[in-house]
Amino acid sequence: MQSYFLGGKYPDVDEAVKVALVLETYPLLERVELDTLAERSGVARRKVRIVLVLLKRHGLVREHRGGGWERLQTGLLSVDLSADLTDYEERRVQDRAKLRTMVSYCQSARCRTRFILEYFGEPVEESWVCGNCDACDAQERFSERTRRVVAG
Repeated sequence: MQSYFLGGKYPDVDEAVKVALVLETYPLLERVELDTLAERSGVARRKVRIVLVLLKRHGLVREHRGGGWERLQTGLLSVDLSADLTDYEERRVQDRAKLRTMVSYCQSARCRTRFILEYFGEPVEESWVCGNCDACDAQERFSERTRRVVAG
């Protein structure tokens, strides 16, 4: 599931190189559509856009209103995007951790309020539960049934 939501969200170095190589085949100041770059490079459209934004930050490309990009300089491959792409890798790791926590929240039989408080670092007594969430309601119903069976 994580790979579905997060897999390939951010480009890696090889994908950035593929986009730059395709863009280098176009003459300076020639407008190229994002979809064209994605198709010719074999890199997903959203990743191509991220690479172009990084190149734009370095002053190497320009984005046109209404779409399209143009190369402003030669030597796109001479720019070191590794630090920028490392930032994206760190985001990917953080996104995966957040998703794992969300899945744990959904699958947990523990008090939902307690789970949220602990997630945000709030101190919670060991035995505390809110008594208002679906997990607390289910625990209360289970305890009531258990009491009836034992008493019965």
